[in-house]
Amino acid sequence: MVLIIGILAAIALPQYQKAVYRSRLNTVKNLVISITNAQEVYYLSNNSYAISLDLLDIDLPIEEEEKNEYGWYVLKGITCGIGAQSTSCSIPGLFSFQKYYMHTNDPGTATCLANTDNDAANQVCKSETLSSTPRWTGDSIGYRWNTYKYQ
Repeated sequence: MVLIIGILAAIALPQYQKAVYRSRLNTVKNLVISITNAQEVYYLSNNSYAISLDLLDIDLPIEEEEKNEYGWYVLKGITCGIGAQSTSCSIPGLFSFQKYYMHTNDPGTATCLANTDNDAANQVCKSETLSSTPRWTGDSIGYRWNTYKYQ
């Protein structure tokens, strides 16, 4: 009986972990998409992208907002940064999701970057991008899965 429970736990736990990470990635993606869409609206009015979330007309689903030492926004455990080319949000230690703006060299493309030490996070990025192998691997940063068009 104990053996059967152990086998079931060994099979179910990784699947449960992937489902949790997939949910977290969807939260990060939705945040990136919301900020990116607000950036596109800002661009139409100002012919440039905003350099701060404060300039965007967006209601973020957060209770607290602060900046870390790099000037990135920390939104309930999710770290987000906006730049001249893209918006990127991450859950430290797991993965990040980046989407490029429409008026850049890589319009509408997105990238999923997973921590090298987390197999479940890598599997989630791998399935998100439909890639069989990572495009780039960094020793301590993670696996960057193929950039793909994301609407």
